[in-house]
Amino acid sequence: MQSYRLASLSERLLHALTRGRYGIMDLVGLPSLRLTVPGVRSNKLRTTTLLYFNGGNSYLVVGSNWGRAAHPAWTTNLRHAGHATLQLGQESFRARARLLTGRDRDQAWTAILQTWPNYAIAQQMAGRREFRIFELTPEDQRTESARNVTTRRQHPHRSADSES
Repeated sequence: MQSYRLASLSERLLHALTRGRYGIMDLVGLPSLRLTVPGVRSNKLRTTTLLYFNGGNSYLVVGSNWGRAAHPAWTTNLRHAGHATLQLGQESFRARARLLTGRDRDQAWTAILQTWPNYAIAQQMAGRREFRIFELTPEDQRTESARNVTTRRQHPHRSADSES
């Protein structure tokens, strides 16, 4: 598990040096987000970088914990909080969290393995522990009115009544 420690240290260092613009996964071209959630016991904000998968209007994240036998702490914190702050690049926003179970989890797992088959190896390493998969849905779904506000900012000559 030395690779976990090295990757975690490298991730924190690279984020610090680039003022949060880049992490290890960015360097190798993998989609990543930073998830911040309060700790269950301490209520202190905890941040971790995760590989994410497109879930349509949401993001899917997997609690693999590098194939260890225990669930990663962030999954326990996220289950308890029910929401998190996500950072993708320079954009930061709040998201609702839903632990996937049953058919939803099975479908997500199949799609995730098609994109990142290495999770199958980590799942074998974890033994009987089933990885937790969360769907993170932005609380601001960028509704039509929000898109219109953005459009007006980009096109100040358009009036509010001329929206199509």
